[in-house]
Amino acid sequence: MWHKKIKNVKNQLKCGSLNQDNTKLFKMKYKILFLIIGLFSCVLSNAQTRGCTDKQANNYNSSAKENDGSCTYNKTSYKSKIICSKLSDTLIESSGLIYFNNLFWTLNDSDNPPILYAFDSMGGQIKHQTVLSNNSNTDWEDLSQDENYIYVGDFGNNNGSRKDLHILKIKKSDINLNVSIDTVNTGKIRFQFGDQSVFNSGSQNHNFDLEAMCLINDSIHLFSKNWADLKSKHYSCPTDTGFYNLSPLETLETNGLVTGAAINKNGTISLCGYNISNGTSFLYLMWDYKNNICLSGNKRRIDLGTVFHNGQNEAVCFKGNTLYMSNEKRIADAQLQRIEIEQWLGIKSALNQQINLFSSYCKDHELFVAYKAIENPVAIKIIDSSGKTVFTQSNFSGELKLDVSSWAKGVYTFEMEGGPNRKIIIE
Repeated sequence: MWHKKIKNVKNQLKCGSLNQDNTKLFKMKYKILFLIIGLFSCVLSNAQTRGCTDKQANNYNSSAKENDGSCTYNKTSYKSKIICSKLSDTLIESSGLIYFNNLFWTLNDSDNPPILYAFDSMGGQIKHQTVLSNNSNTDWEDLSQDENYIYVGDFGNNNGSRKDLHILKIKKSDINLNVSIDTVNTGKIRFQFGDQSVFNSGSQNHNFDLEAMCLINDSIHLFSKNWADLKSKHYSCPTDTGFYNLSPLETLETNGLVTGAAINKNGTISLCGYNISNGTSFLYLMWDYKNNICLSGNKRRIDLGTVFHNGQNEAVCFKGNTLYMSNEKRIADAQLQRIEIEQWLGIKSALNQQINLFSSYCKDHELFVAYKAIENPVAIKIIDSSGKTVFTQSNFSGELKLDVSSWAKGVYTFEMEGGPNRKIIIE
């Protein structure tokens, strides 16, 4: 249809069958016609290139050039690897988790001392404590960080009645790791939910509990724990101290209670949580989104099995592209677990790379161990045949040489954080 009209106009102009005024009019219509066709083609082209771009999705569109957030996935299950089966008895309610200065850091939730604890990943032993001065722990629920600050979320709101929601802000440079216990001052970021008008104390039938946050592009992003509809509302809050009225950006269909959040350097967000009705725990992964709106990208739920294996999972953090998760001591001991998420993101497994960088051998009563990933140290330990730990080191990279002349002959187990166990024979 369009090409016939264009051909007709061209013929009339060529044959000179139009007078001067009509010629000008037709030329104008000719230009407008081409403009309309161009705009229509542009819109049509954009419509044809948007779609699901993830090859692992069950609705992958090979012709799509731009992700439109429409990807859907088959049910996915995964069993996490337990790195440390029992954290220190002090860490009975581990509700937040970050990896900072080659150690994992956590906190206990409501009505516990206002202290951050740094612990080693395999032994679960506390290596450092930071006391937050002039602050109580009303209901600490999550930890996050950026390059210069650590953020503590005192915003647990089980009954939906709190009006003192806030986030504590700590300068990393104020933390003194040369002593076992130090004290720091904090700033305070206060906020309220702009969409909350009812504050009913004593009831969990509401959508304004909060236990999860992470830093996205210089803002704090909060993910609610909705008791009423098992969804999660996504809010954004500035990192500057002050008071803010927050409105939800979007609502995520998490089908469970969200208890922790983390983000890696590539922008992949992970939410952890559990479904109280059936006793299962889950991860919710989000990536390839735009303008900090998670619904614009990929969203994949990973079922982690029952809380009898994972405990009541309360916190997650990234170490590189690998995810770690901790839990409260309730159904299971407080423990640290590792989850390899690269398989769902199309990234080469960090675990396989880690294994390839490791080597060990024993010669002339000396044990030689090498791990080449100097920028990513790991925890290691060696256990004898009776189950006794004979050597441990929290942050190992490079090379290690041990004199084993006094060790009993036999088979020893070498454990590396996240990697498979290795057998070492001392003769």
